[in-house]
Amino acid sequence: MTLPKNLTLDRIIEAVQDDEYIGFCLSCGEIVAPLEPDARKCHCDHCDSDMAYGAEELLIMFGI
Repeated sequence: MTLPKNLTLDRIIEAVQDDEYIGFCLSCGEIVAPLEPDARKCHCDHCDSDMAYGAEELLIMFGI
């Protein structure tokens, strides 16, 4: 699995540091909120996929 072109690790780290309950969709790269930090395979209203993950979970998945 890879990050969408419009989603960077810096953007994910910023979301974690801001301590907000947001995540990102691995299909389209858009913000999905509210989303628990450990959320996996949640629904994205932007692209109608089930590829939204909590920001903290993405950090774990992509090696931070």
